[in-house]
Amino acid sequence: MKAYLERFAITSIASWTQNFIPSQNQAKRNKKIHNYTRSDPNCDYIFESIEEGIRGYMTAQGKSVKRGDCVILPDSSHSVCYQVEEVDYYCDPPDMWTALLKRVQSD
Repeated sequence: MKAYLERFAITSIASWTQNFIPSQNQAKRNKKIHNYTRSDPNCDYIFESIEEGIRGYMTAQGKSVKRGDCVILPDSSHSVCYQVEEVDYYCDPPDMWTALLKRVQSD
């Protein structure tokens, strides 16, 4: 009986973690892509490149930007994807944010 209860407890814990704790794949699916390739960099956002383009600071408006999201920006004749490393929202206006972005290497 004791062995059964121990096995039941382990099985229950494993089942609970699968159902209630998101896996890495599930967490990746929740990331959003924010495309700024058709936006005006003089009006809609500001991007300041640092570390020779590997990272940059961006300021824009929109409430849905979160850490881990992808921001796509124009770069001369092509687009570049940056991952949001840190994001902070302003108090006024509340949908304005500034973020530290890291360039995603394309394969």
